[in-house]
Amino acid sequence: MRVADVGASMDAMLIVVETFNAGAKIVQDARSMSLDKNESGKVQQLVDALVQRQRQVFPLMRQKFGPIAASALWKNDIEVSTKGNRYTTAAFVAGNFAANRNIADAQDAIIPTLMRLRFKRSEYRWIPSADKYTFYNVDSPADDALAVVSEKGDVTLRVTALKVP
Repeated sequence: MRVADVGASMDAMLIVVETFNAGAKIVQDARSMSLDKNESGKVQQLVDALVQRQRQVFPLMRQKFGPIAASALWKNDIEVSTKGNRYTTAAFVAGNFAANRNIADAQDAIIPTLMRLRFKRSEYRWIPSADKYTFYNVDSPADDALAVVSEKGDVTLRVTALKVP
């Protein structure tokens, strides 16, 4: 996985997410096995490598999500950007977000992607300069957490202890 390529497209990002999902499953399976010291050390090397790469890749994918989503949603008159220190907020602006029903429908549609890319917040404004807006907190895993996030956005596994016994 080349870090520079992970944000090339939504498909590329989803492949990366599935790669991290597979890594989390492998670590979880290894934790349930009786391993000798050498094997435990190799599992810990995998954990360390996964966590290090996730810390690099998830912020980059979130940063790239803004322009990719903006391009895809342009025809629906929806502006998309990402913001925050590690690009953890997805911001959406559209005239139809003046109606709460439209905000709720948009959130329901986008939450699986927000969860998979580990966003922490989504914001909806009807105009860019609106002081009043709706936001949702997204309970996604941290960038350094090993987890499996399904296509539906469900977190089915969180590897809580990063040190393998």
